[in-house]
Amino acid sequence: MQMIDLLAAKGNIETSTRLQVPIRDETGLPLGSLCCLDRGLVDRADLVSAMTEWRNQSMRFFLTQFTATPDRTKQWLKNVVLPAKDRILFVILDIEGEPIGNFGLANISSDTVEVDNVLRRQHATSKNIMFYASVALIHWAFQALGVDRTQLHVFETNDRALRLYKRLGFEVSEHFQLRRTERDNLIEYIKADDANATEIEGYLKMELTKKGFRRTHPWIDRC
Repeated sequence: MQMIDLLAAKGNIETSTRLQVPIRDETGLPLGSLCCLDRGLVDRADLVSAMTEWRNQSMRFFLTQFTATPDRTKQWLKNVVLPAKDRILFVILDIEGEPIGNFGLANISSDTVEVDNVLRRQHATSKNIMFYASVALIHWAFQALGVDRTQLHVFETNDRALRLYKRLGFEVSEHFQLRRTERDNLIEYIKADDANATEIEGYLKMELTKKGFRRTHPWIDRC
């Protein structure tokens, strides 16, 4: 059962009451925090610009590829992320409070949540912060959202993401092919039903259960 009101958390405008999830390593050492993207943050031009830059740097790993702009990012945050009842987006802050990436959860249901929009700034100060941020947020999802399983989708050529997800404990549950299409400066990947289709990319669905997560990271409840 979901333990948190997502719309209330995203509707917050006060810094003191903003939803935050601490990021710690196995020893309990603080590394930073995950900060809910709420109404109080959406109007921060510097943050929106940074998020736009992160997306453009990782454009080739999205199913829909286009050159993002700060205005388009802001409209997406205001019109899609904030009002959605089944998704939430966090900004990853390092120990100095500097934004270094974002991490989303989407398609939240009674028993499942999908990892979404995992992006990081190039040359982030800590090479392990994305791993520990992922552990912290997945743990939070199991606790606060009451789900039993997390899942994600990733291009099989995204080696860095695959290393992270496998380290977290995710396992491949499905493999399928996507066909590349292009029109009006927009590239999209759609499921390839034709076995002889050209310009094919491999795409993976990966899953991690609550039980598997705790088995892989038995230290999490101590932090």
